[in-house]
Amino acid sequence: MESFPLISVGVPIFNAEKTIARTLSSLLNQDYPNLEILISDNGSTDGSMKICKSFESSCDRIRIVSQFENIGPIRNFEYVFEHARGDYFMWCAGDDSLSPTSISENFEVLQANPKAAGCSSVNSFEGSQERKYRHELVGDLESRIILFFRHRRELHGNFYCLFKRETLFGCPSLSKSFIGWDWAVIFFLALRGELIRSGTSEAIFGENGVSRGTKRKLYKVLGLSWIQTFIPYLIFSYHVFSMSKIVVSPRIRYLIFVQLLKLNFAVVKGRLLGGLVNFSALGRKIIA
Repeated sequence: MESFPLISVGVPIFNAEKTIARTLSSLLNQDYPNLEILISDNGSTDGSMKICKSFESSCDRIRIVSQFENIGPIRNFEYVFEHARGDYFMWCAGDDSLSPTSISENFEVLQANPKAAGCSSVNSFEGSQERKYRHELVGDLESRIILFFRHRRELHGNFYCLFKRETLFGCPSLSKSFIGWDWAVIFFLALRGELIRSGTSEAIFGENGVSRGTKRKLYKVLGLSWIQTFIPYLIFSYHVFSMSKIVVSPRIRYLIFVQLLKLNFAVVKGRLLGGLVNFSALGRKIIA
């Protein structure tokens, strides 16, 4: 299918028995004709594998890999990317669902925009579908960087964009585990080109992702050191600034440095102020 190159959809899962059937059904209902669905089960202890195998038995587009042990969420995301066979790739979490034209629309829009590095559907979150996220990282490189730091907390949908696999080759942070890993991937793609949205298709994201949970859960799952819990974006900043070495303009590298400095300063300031408030409240309680 020369006009329809193989698109691989990587589905990293862990204990997703409540949602994976809906996710796989939405992928199998896509109108794009040449799909590979690669599932990597990260040592699930529920019925996830049984459900996935029931889909696999009736569809040759599905491949399943069962990890011998839990390799961590980020390594699982990396695994499906590394072992995909398609020229194009996108991730899909085990609690997400896509409208039937999502992949085909993203592919068509991506093909029609040579400046684009990736294309994603408009997205919302389960339970609050009335709020749609449409943020794009467009314009020249400086504009894309400014937009990235301005809207970083609302770029979840851009991470799940469709892109040419070769676009992400050489991403230095792909195999690392740190807070903001998905942001680093988005940033790397944005260095390569615009991240745009398609028109009418929609992706609905579940609420069970690691980054959507509590900070305590996130720190535990990622196995972070104490310094990363106090300055959570320190490693993220290191990787992003390292990526900026490919940027020719010293002015843009300086812009990246300043934005990272502001990000970390704001977080540390919040941590310190929060600690002072808690200490003051404890003091009042002891005096009382």
